[in-house]
Amino acid sequence: MALQFRRGTEAERTANGFIPLQGEPVYATDTKKLYIGDGDTVGGNPVGYSNEITDLADVQLTGSGVIFIENIRAVENQVIITTKTPHGFATGDSVLVSTATRPDLNGVRVVQSNSISTLTYSEIVDDFGPTADTGALRYEVADGAIIAYSQETATWGDQEFVYKIEDLGDVKIENLQEEDILQYVITPIGTVRDEESQVVLINVEEPETLEPGFTWTQTGTKEAFQNKQLVVSVDDLEDVLIYDGALGNRQVLAYDPNLTVWRNTNYVDKLTDLSDVLINNADDQQILSYNGTNWVNQTFEINNFSLDALTDVELDNVEENQILQYTTGKWRNVDNFVSLNQFADVQLSGSIEQGSVLAYANEKFVSRKFRLSDLENINDITEEYEIPDGSILAFSNTEQAWKPQQFASLSSRTEVFFNTGPMEDLEIFSYDLECFPGFAIYKIKCTPAPTTVTMYVTNYFRDLDLSRAEDVLPIPGSGIYAEMTPPDSAYRVITPVIYGFNDDVPIKNTAYVKVRNRTGYYQSNIEVRLTILQVEQLPVY
Repeated sequence: MALQFRRGTEAERTANGFIPLQGEPVYATDTKKLYIGDGDTVGGNPVGYSNEITDLADVQLTGSGVIFIENIRAVENQVIITTKTPHGFATGDSVLVSTATRPDLNGVRVVQSNSISTLTYSEIVDDFGPTADTGALRYEVADGAIIAYSQETATWGDQEFVYKIEDLGDVKIENLQEEDILQYVITPIGTVRDEESQVVLINVEEPETLEPGFTWTQTGTKEAFQNKQLVVSVDDLEDVLIYDGALGNRQVLAYDPNLTVWRNTNYVDKLTDLSDVLINNADDQQILSYNGTNWVNQTFEINNFSLDALTDVELDNVEENQILQYTTGKWRNVDNFVSLNQFADVQLSGSIEQGSVLAYANEKFVSRKFRLSDLENINDITEEYEIPDGSILAFSNTEQAWKPQQFASLSSRTEVFFNTGPMEDLEIFSYDLECFPGFAIYKIKCTPAPTTVTMYVTNYFRDLDLSRAEDVLPIPGSGIYAEMTPPDSAYRVITPVIYGFNDDVPIKNTAYVKVRNRTGYYQSNIEVRLTILQVEQLPVY
């Protein structure tokens, strides 16, 4: 018969503080691990490996180990545990409680008070008297704790994580004051020797004073962030140099590129403060005149209160209402302009009537009546052209101009076209074609071909159809009224005629088009031409 060990799940192995007998094997069926009892350890000791960090020889956690419970009781929502030996826990410690008699009290608890062999924690529970128990207590590492190495004990141990800047190794805080700042300071350190050159101190900062015969020699530096008062004066700034040790009234800081510092200098607010101005006994009516090096004060020698005194003015028999006109390098007096007839480039012919205009022709402005043919975007309206009675002006998209034509109740077929620009094979191009609210498609031409042209009643239906594969037929009712694929670049006649219309609200003169390149090659441009006939006008709202 096969030998069987005590077995169960990992949770069952330590449940209720179970302690296997000395030498008793216990097998965890879910983790596939083997443990051997020693009569003291809850769940036994792992065989052949370390199950927890506390099992490592060089790791010593504060309060690690198992403390067995002698009895447990509750008084006024305080759980009181008496241990078989001194427990070593302190107020605020987290402990893992495992009790056989009251499993509802198991779990991580925080110690609220304690003596050598008792501890308490808060728990809402009915009062009950002392009960003998086979449970145990185990130290629980605090959340956020870290493992740190101790040179003194040569072991790894748990400690609180550094949460304060003053606990950092490269920060030195001394006499911290309100609004202090941290500044990175590199301090020289060295060795102090006595008069016999014997070392008396090492790794010390340079002292302000030394005993007679003692010397300090720098051997290195110490870098750290040190607290100091916030700099509130320009005197403390490294790139500021205050001449004479103090700032004068109304002085400013000016940058000195030679010294690469800001230095104090007088504020410039008077002419005499300027380095290129020389003032000597200034008097009334004097001016500053530049002598090539400096501005110097001198008496103003020109009578500036008469035009005759100016060198670029030449007056001759000045009369009332005359003006100055610049001619051949001088300002000269001439008669004021009071009529268009006085202008050399104006020619007034015949009588000037109401509505007459000045039109520029043959290098002169000539007076004449304004006519419709004077407009640049009116074609075929000249004095020789005979316009039939009842003609109207209609805009031609082809000629981009207004032309006279006979009003007719029937529309003429017209040709519209557009270009796609560069397209890869099977690439899609969308275009909003300006045409009519309703029309019939007579012909189509695509260059190069084959090219598929799909037309929609609204932009909404076109957007819905953009993802349709190139070899899938459209669904009826999807807003498509034409999908044509001319096999070559010749005009292809549409029979029977296809009718298209715009279904926007309000209705527009727009047809929404999708073009797919089916040539099998990249195309720099595809031109689409349609011959259409208007069958509807825009409604009047």
